[in-house]
Amino acid sequence: ALAAAGLAGLVVSPGAWTDAAMAAFVGFFVTRGVIGTQTFVQLRTADAMRGRALSVHGLVSRGSPALGALGTGWAYDLVGLTLPVLLASGLVLVTVALSLPAIRALGEVTATDD
Repeated sequence: ALAAAGLAGLVVSPGAWTDAAMAAFVGFFVTRGVIGTQTFVQLRTADAMRGRALSVHGLVSRGSPALGALGTGWAYDLVGLTLPVLLASGLVLVTVALSLPAIRALGEVTATDD
């Protein structure tokens, strides 16, 4: 969610210094997200299935941005860059907001499992 918000800020930023700061912000939170999800997969997957689960994680973490870039690039050709990036960022933020109850419930279940 923070990377999506940073990307929305990047696309409307007024100057080069703000661009650089927002790009670093986005890069940090995207990297943090991928490392966090990969760590989660490694820790929560049975030993016998870990390689398969990590390969699926790799496909999703590599393929999803490529598909998003394809869609954003197509939309860029039609209407420019700002609107497609803002819509994609908004979609991510809405998805995260709608997922928060399930994420919190998962946290409560795993806390009682320990």
